[in-house]
Amino acid sequence: MSEIKESSSGILGSSNNTNKGSSQRPSTSIALPITYALIGVSCLNVWNTALGLNIKITYNIFQMAGLLGSSVLSLFVNYPRALLPTSLGVLSLLCAGFQIAHQTFSETAFDAYCLAAFITIGLMAGIAQSIAFAIGTTKESNMSGYLSAGIGMSGVLIFCINLMLDYIVSDAKQYEINKAKLLWLFGISEVFLVITIICCLVYIDIFPKNSNNDSADIEKAEEKEDRLPLIEILKDGYKAILAIFLVNWLSLQLFPGIGHKKWQESHGMSDNHVTIIVGMFQVFDFISRYPPNLTHIRMFKYFTFSLNTLLLGNFLRLLFIPWFVLNAAVSSPFFTNIVQQCICIAALGFTNGWFNTVPFMVFVKELKKVKSQKDIEVISRIMVLALFCGLFFGMLTTCLYDYFPIVIAKSVTK
Repeated sequence: MSEIKESSSGILGSSNNTNKGSSQRPSTSIALPITYALIGVSCLNVWNTALGLNIKITYNIFQMAGLLGSSVLSLFVNYPRALLPTSLGVLSLLCAGFQIAHQTFSETAFDAYCLAAFITIGLMAGIAQSIAFAIGTTKESNMSGYLSAGIGMSGVLIFCINLMLDYIVSDAKQYEINKAKLLWLFGISEVFLVITIICCLVYIDIFPKNSNNDSADIEKAEEKEDRLPLIEILKDGYKAILAIFLVNWLSLQLFPGIGHKKWQESHGMSDNHVTIIVGMFQVFDFISRYPPNLTHIRMFKYFTFSLNTLLLGNFLRLLFIPWFVLNAAVSSPFFTNIVQQCICIAALGFTNGWFNTVPFMVFVKELKKVKSQKDIEVISRIMVLALFCGLFFGMLTTCLYDYFPIVIAKSVTK
């Protein structure tokens, strides 16, 4: 989702330059980028922690519902800046709640807490990112890139910590979740959240004293621009909207519901094996988000292309479906080999990050009828919604694979 706002910042570049109230003091020149990176890390740490702990897939669906709800709400509501540290504080309390509930609640009560908590996590993380991107893109030096980097770093950070904990903490589980790892990972997420809240209050203008007259003048001028009907806007921007939906729909349909969940059911993979596979997706998703931004370097110039080519790539990406299914349904050494499984997951993760970045970099150049800045912003917001819809429906359609015998029956077990 980071690349969405980065594109938006480019669209709004002219208005950003007129915002004179966003100049930075020298003392905050380093602290401010770090603060925005911390916001990105902290917002995603909670979700990546749940993923790393291998919590049931239904919990992630409820979290996705929360993210989807916050994205829809952001189309109609301008969140006050004070909600940024508030939402991060709620995330911190929810992390502590996971630690307490897992240690003291019954399994039924813990399940109930997870359902409520994951919806709230989705809402709070979505709100925090929306506010941070809105503030960051008005800075004289655009901060959205640092926020994007933080979002990508979170998956790698949690993966590395999770991998180290496999060799340090006990294997004891409760409700099929490692007790020690849950305490450590959510504890680390809490530390990041508390530090981020402090940095937000110190280095970000959470309670601005004066409104910017220049911004008001710009808004009045934009209202006079010729606007197109919504149907015409959709006709001009449908390729980018469809592309962003498809890439996220397929990624969340296959990962983690098929690989690694059903792979583990079929082949009895160890927790360490699962951690490595999850990490492959996160690491390669992180890596692939940067080459499209480096096309001024000759070796990276082929990482951006037209939306038609991107749509073709998305349809070719459907070939991941039989690959993932065969890794669960076939017990031959090739399909149970961890190296082959890591290559499969890494390829999915790499194309996910890559194909998520490209549409937000090229869609403005391919618009034919849309000229108004407000209309371009409408397309950008719809693309944000399409991203979350893709993630949500991808997780929902994972359940369809339960109706096919792709998991190897444990008939040999006596």
